[in-house]
Amino acid sequence: MKFIMFTKFLNDLPLRDKLMLSYFIILLLALSMFGGFAFQRSTVVIKQQVEASTDQIIMQAKNNLESYMRDVENVLMKIHFDSTVQEVLRAHQPSDNFQLNMGIKTLERIILGADIFRKKTSSIQLFAFEKNKYPSLRAGDYVFSSKSVEQEVWFKKTVEMEGRMYWYADKDQVCVARLIVDVNDPGRFLGIIQAKVDINQFFGEVGKIKIGKTGRVFLVDDDRIITPTDNELVKILNSKPSFFSEIYRSANGSNFETFNDKEYLIVYEELSGTKWKLIGMVPTIELVENVGVIRNALFLIGAISLVVASISSVFISYRISGPIHALADCMKNFDVDQYTEVSVHSNDEIGEIYSSFNKMVKRIRQLLKEVSEQSRREKEAELRALQAQINSHFLYNTLDSINWLAIKYGVDDISLIVNSLANFLRYSLNKGREFISIANELEQVKSYITIQKFRLKNKFDVKFHVDKEVLPYTIIKLTLQPLVENAINHGFDGIDYKGLIEINAWKDDKYVYLEVTDNGKGGDVDSLNSMLLENENEILENRGYGIRNVNERLKLYFGEDCGLNFEDNEYGGITVTVKVKAVLFGQMEGEHYDKSTDSR
Repeated sequence: MKFIMFTKFLNDLPLRDKLMLSYFIILLLALSMFGGFAFQRSTVVIKQQVEASTDQIIMQAKNNLESYMRDVENVLMKIHFDSTVQEVLRAHQPSDNFQLNMGIKTLERIILGADIFRKKTSSIQLFAFEKNKYPSLRAGDYVFSSKSVEQEVWFKKTVEMEGRMYWYADKDQVCVARLIVDVNDPGRFLGIIQAKVDINQFFGEVGKIKIGKTGRVFLVDDDRIITPTDNELVKILNSKPSFFSEIYRSANGSNFETFNDKEYLIVYEELSGTKWKLIGMVPTIELVENVGVIRNALFLIGAISLVVASISSVFISYRISGPIHALADCMKNFDVDQYTEVSVHSNDEIGEIYSSFNKMVKRIRQLLKEVSEQSRREKEAELRALQAQINSHFLYNTLDSINWLAIKYGVDDISLIVNSLANFLRYSLNKGREFISIANELEQVKSYITIQKFRLKNKFDVKFHVDKEVLPYTIIKLTLQPLVENAINHGFDGIDYKGLIEINAWKDDKYVYLEVTDNGKGGDVDSLNSMLLENENEILENRGYGIRNVNERLKLYFGEDCGLNFEDNEYGGITVTVKVKAVLFGQMEGEHYDKSTDSR
């Protein structure tokens, strides 16, 4: 109901208001779509830029950490390839304590000197193989027997690495260890060298990196964060253990994750030679603060555009609707007794409407004049029709008088011809009506045939094969007569045998068919069929205009699928088929079939 009332309200609005409302709605939709698209695209672009920027920060932090790691590894490699270290570890374990202590002191001196200047490590320890008399692990020392740590996880992992660096986290330290390989016999392992680095020293400046206002960088090992921090983001990550397994599916990446209904940007990179992940995490809202500025700018632009468009729409709508309103007033005051033209002030569409209105006024004047003239002609035509009716009655009475004189004097041929001519004329005139029953059409053709047979001294015979079921159906008068005339004048012209015409009639569920078949000399049926479709003057002159006229009338009254069709037949002549819709006589013009007229 509300929709109907709203529709009625719109329909009742003046054209000016409809135009202004249309402009406003179109502009509002355009601004909304453009603003929404611009805001969405700007948000996406800013996110992409921030994501790329964050990724660069993480890559730089990764490079810094890996540089630090290489420095520590170089320290271990320096100890590893030291010839004295190789010699001491390669030698058999001495039997006396003096030699034993001398070897340990030598190793400790080399370890202490390896990182004495750069101080990259917190401590370095060496665990010798096959040195059971070396001391067990204790604080403050540097050289130990491997027996004391063989059950440690890090020791077993280092052995499995077969000479590669093994990095791992241990409480507040990050550690790296590797096997010491005998340079003279690479298949022999002499011990393990291990370095420890304070986590704060290792993470150093990287831990101070900020992304946005509250975003931070973390170092993750398997399922825990190993960098020391009490940041709120750590609690958020630890609240979702599945997050750690997700980022370990690939070496690096970035994505937006939602924690506690708040979106965060997560960027991560894997440190080379380890399974550690360097993670940058920042709330998305901090990265897209500029989007709010863009949104406000879009709103301001939209508001200004709406104001300007509203003013423009009022001006434009008045410019468009003003002339139309003036024309509408003119049409409302249109006087039937006086048709006044309006002045045209433009060449646009409105001007064309004004011109069309003026043409209409002129046309109305002309039509009124023509209607007056037509009325006069119709009265004259009615008078002529009455006169023609009187003349036809006079003609019938005259023919009837001639017939009685022929009978009186015993001239039967004249009587037959006069009766046939009278019947032919009666059916041809058909009281001025276009439609006739098939029964009466056949009677009219019979009369015509009687006259022609007498004229041509029985040069041809005619046979009828008519299904009585078709007699009460409708056809256009003078349909068959031109076809029979065409067969007599053209088919039998110049033949040296007796002509034959067969007239057949039958029907199916939808159509009535009538055929006129002759055994004449035949002709070009393709040209005859083309004549029915094309205006070929030469053919029309040879065959007459009657055939074409019959076909056009049949199509006009019964439809395009009806009409005439010419074919060759088995006699060597031509068969023309008439196809009309099966409509009982009287259902097209209100006429009724009179069985008294059917002589067959």
